[in-house]
Amino acid sequence: DWTLTGISTLSDGSYTLTASQTDVAGNTSAIGASAALEIDTSAPAGPTVVSVATDTAGTGTDGTTSDGITNVSPTSFTGTSEAFATIEVFIGGLSDGSTVDADASGDWTYTYAGDALNPGEYVVTATATDAAGNTSSASADFDLVIDQSVAAPTPILSTSSNSGSTADTLTNDDEPTVEGT
Repeated sequence: DWTLTGISTLSDGSYTLTASQTDVAGNTSAIGASAALEIDTSAPAGPTVVSVATDTAGTGTDGTTSDGITNVSPTSFTGTSEAFATIEVFIGGLSDGSTVDADASGDWTYTYAGDALNPGEYVVTATATDAAGNTSSASADFDLVIDQSVAAPTPILSTSSNSGSTADTLTNDDEPTVEGT
């Protein structure tokens, strides 16, 4: 067994390592099998959190996954990064400790595995770690709103349709206008 130390600093790139040995009698071997070495000291670019994958816009509406509004908690997110990077997502600055790997195109979907989030506003960020162990800076903020309630509407007869006292709901208008709050 042997160890080589004192190699000068290698820059990022691919290298082929070869070796031969010389014994105490002065016999030198042929060069043995080569080994590949890749040096990667550069962090990947920060990933992008693109959307809430579990967006629920409600009945009769279009639902926009990129608006960051959902009523689902826990929730899932989609994003992009360097291909095959390991993604860690932070909600409100905290990670649940789980990660997800990006595919060959750099696309990823992450499902939050922590406790259910209370309704409210959160900032979601992510980091990417490449195969060499270099971690990116945090992504740009993605604003998440978990909204699980809606106030019940209160319909009232519009004053323009009220034919008498505003204290009652009696009208002679057969096409009344109804307003709500």
